[in-house]
Amino acid sequence: MDFFPGELGQAQGTWEVIKTLHKNSNSLISQSFKPQAAMPPSKTAPVVHIFSSRDGDIIVRSDLGCYLLLSALPTSPCIKMQPLHPSLHGGDYYFGSRWHSSLYVIHGNTYVEATDLSEGPVTQAQQLHPTCRGGHQYFAIPEGFLIAFPDTVRLVKNLRTGQQAADQALKLPQRPEEHGVLSYLYWYVPDYVNNSFLSLYPDVKDFLPGGLGQAQGTWELIKTLHNNSNSLISQSFKPQAAMPPSKTAPVVHIFSSRDGDIIVRSDLGCYLLLSALPTSPCIKMQPLHPSLHGGDYYFGSRWHSSLYVIHGNTYVEATDLSEGPVTQAQQLHPTCLGGHRYFAIPEGFLIAFPDTVRLVKNLRIGQQAADQPLKLPQRPEEHGVLSYLYWYVPDYVNNSFLSLYPDVKDFLPGGLGQAQGTWELIKTLHNNSNSLISQSFKVLCKMGFAQEILAKVGHDWNISLPGCDEPEALGMILAKAQFSLPAQYGGLGLNTEQEDWPHLREEEKILKLSLKPRQKAYIWQYQLSLDNKIILFCHDLQVTHDPRAPLEVPLSSSSS
Repeated sequence: MDFFPGELGQAQGTWEVIKTLHKNSNSLISQSFKPQAAMPPSKTAPVVHIFSSRDGDIIVRSDLGCYLLLSALPTSPCIKMQPLHPSLHGGDYYFGSRWHSSLYVIHGNTYVEATDLSEGPVTQAQQLHPTCRGGHQYFAIPEGFLIAFPDTVRLVKNLRTGQQAADQALKLPQRPEEHGVLSYLYWYVPDYVNNSFLSLYPDVKDFLPGGLGQAQGTWELIKTLHNNSNSLISQSFKPQAAMPPSKTAPVVHIFSSRDGDIIVRSDLGCYLLLSALPTSPCIKMQPLHPSLHGGDYYFGSRWHSSLYVIHGNTYVEATDLSEGPVTQAQQLHPTCLGGHRYFAIPEGFLIAFPDTVRLVKNLRIGQQAADQPLKLPQRPEEHGVLSYLYWYVPDYVNNSFLSLYPDVKDFLPGGLGQAQGTWELIKTLHNNSNSLISQSFKVLCKMGFAQEILAKVGHDWNISLPGCDEPEALGMILAKAQFSLPAQYGGLGLNTEQEDWPHLREEEKILKLSLKPRQKAYIWQYQLSLDNKIILFCHDLQVTHDPRAPLEVPLSSSSS
């Protein structure tokens, strides 16, 4: 029952007590109190605990009640998933090391030791010494334990007795610049002992909070109702979800013809011609004739000599989409208007409406048989949500799905992967003096399109497209189109036409800055990526005095 809306229970928003203040004296107290929040509170985002042990490297997700045991982090593919023992759930900190025989779990001001997190503790709960309380991170090291506080690290020999050395200033390791914002949180593990970062084995990221990708929730317009009469209408309406509207995401038209199978992207003004979809690697890329741009529907079949393009309430016929129509525009018969999909079949045409399919012999005169209930083919369960949209082609005639040749997916909206736009820190400037500094600084940065990332896109296609004389041009065209898509279709909704898209190069920028005594300046560059691979180094640089990345997006919206 948990699968159904509302079955998980009523959602609540509550105030949580994070600290209680006591006045135990008989006199008035007037002073400042500083509430201290821990590293990220588990009520907000699950804390992931990553550490080494003698059995291997461990990643704990207490919120899920389980952990991963890796034989050698970061490179080993040998991964075991184990349940946490119930008595070890809800720990504030889990840690250990290859130098200690025990693993440690802190709950509040107490801790227990275990040798296997799935089997429970091997000691009674012990009180933490006051000098060991309130740490943000705990590490087991050969000398004892290292406790990281907001600004210092403390070395103690024993958590219960608290024998300690002097505190030292905390120096966080520098995160590798080529990785994104989330890398500090999860993708890389801060190593306070060696002051460096360790990579995680790539398969592990799915286990981490946020590792499955960025979630989005959006309202999508699926139907508009009109009352065109002069009187009140009161009735029931049945909303029907359609395939993504072309105003939101480009509709891809896939159909057969006598020359081969065709995939049209009208938004790019071109199409692919495949000698036999889905298995043939023989692919030609052709431009759409200008008069055939912007069609609402493109369709045909091996049983018809013509290809059909519908614009609004009219249609034209063509024998080659790159050469234009061979007929004048014809009016669609009223019974043929408003379809969601059109198919050319031996008996005439099949038109799919929200709940029915209609068979007509002619689009202009509309001779028709009775409507039949629409039965969508069942999508193979092993494929993801997007397979219905693009990766598989619904075949209403045979009530089945056809696979696409793998190389074709690069041509489809979203086929290049998930787009990301991030500010990356490229340089930090320090004024270590006690006086104001005003001078020019040289910054060396990359600019342009990293064409080698998309070099294989269409590398074995026969391309006859204006502006595609160079091999990397097709990848650039498809990347621009993908960055303009909304996020739910793999894009960012950004217009990149004004960016500098020539070959990748390094440029030296001169920045005039004033730095106050002991002040730092952070220089950021906006970069666009596909599946975490940087595609475009934008010309936008921004200088801040805050180590956090800027929030604003420097590119205009593709919908504006």
